[in-house]
Amino acid sequence: MDRAHDPPTTVDVDVHVPAAVIRRFHEVVWLSSWRVVLPVGIACTTAAGALVLRVARAIRRGSRSPTASSAVLVPLGAAAGLLMATGALVANALAGYVPTAAAGLRLGTHGFRRPRHESTELQPRHPMSRTGRRTALLHGPPSRGTVYTVTVPGDLDLEVPPSTAWVYLPPGVETASPVRYPAIYLIHGTPGTSADWFAAALVDRAMDVLLHAHLVRPMILVSIDANGGPSKDTECLNWRDGPQIETWLYRTVIPFVDRTLPTIADRTARGLGGMSMGGFCALDQGLRHLDSWGLSLVFEGYGDPGSAGPAALGDDPDVIAAHTPSSYLPHLPLPYRLPVYLDVGERTADVGAVRDLARQLADRGQTVYFRIARGHGHSWAEVRDGLPYALTFASAHLRGTPPVPGAPPGS
Repeated sequence: MDRAHDPPTTVDVDVHVPAAVIRRFHEVVWLSSWRVVLPVGIACTTAAGALVLRVARAIRRGSRSPTASSAVLVPLGAAAGLLMATGALVANALAGYVPTAAAGLRLGTHGFRRPRHESTELQPRHPMSRTGRRTALLHGPPSRGTVYTVTVPGDLDLEVPPSTAWVYLPPGVETASPVRYPAIYLIHGTPGTSADWFAAALVDRAMDVLLHAHLVRPMILVSIDANGGPSKDTECLNWRDGPQIETWLYRTVIPFVDRTLPTIADRTARGLGGMSMGGFCALDQGLRHLDSWGLSLVFEGYGDPGSAGPAALGDDPDVIAAHTPSSYLPHLPLPYRLPVYLDVGERTADVGAVRDLARQLADRGQTVYFRIARGHGHSWAEVRDGLPYALTFASAHLRGTPPVPGAPPGS
């Protein structure tokens, strides 16, 4: 069993994920793997070098015929293309944004498009939906959940346009199910879209693998777009001269999800998670809206809104402090418990600050799981590294979760 946590994780946390399950989740990741990127990058760079040498020989020959020009321009263009491809592969390996070809397909076909019209109909999202057949989006357990997209209504008064949300329903769960399930809302980073949790983090695969291993219970996942229009570092705040994302979350998003999906409409069965900007959202919104959230999953988060704070809230230090967890945590009233999962990459400069947040939460009597992702920076690869632990932690702390069909007794 792998028990990957660090101080000041509280003693009431008991999360175990077998190494075999971790490997099963990660076995499909190849496009952002250094094991692929390094040899392919070396091969591309070598081929580019050979093409440049060919161009140099053509130039030395000094012929100005059309054929000679082609002998220079074509290899030079090919060499530039190979070097650009190598650069893209290296950048993707560092960011971990496109882990598989299927993830690239998800981003390319659905990730960056804005909804053309409002529709509350759930749309299945797998490439061969026209024939009703599933493809190899997911190599793993035979029982797979269903992935949909749906348009979440906007609000003109709040300056928030309609946006696309991605939805995961566990295997066998239908939208009209009489059984209600807990839900985890997920928020992307900046820049980013609601597709990121399904394309970059592979959260649907993580749920399928963990359900198959009987490590989590069925939960609904909803990844929302918190940009408020064109990509913006909103930090899920109400901007003075812009989108009112915070109000939109509670006035529109939560009621819409509870109407559309078989969710349990109660804070104890509702969690909020996020990466980077979304990590701040998960922590700040979770703490300041305890009547709505019963859990926070924080990946690469931080204790203040950063430069977005003054841009969104103005220059009043008291207003900014009221939206800064590291400032308000010591004295914020906490009438309910809020289990918090905090995950940070070892290679970032944020480890100490995130550990301090974990310590502040623990000092306030909250359940805290603090984890340092060894060998990772601020990336989606870091999120994938911690996702099995985060979802297992969530399953243990969200209420009303039905048992997994076929799970061993007592699981």
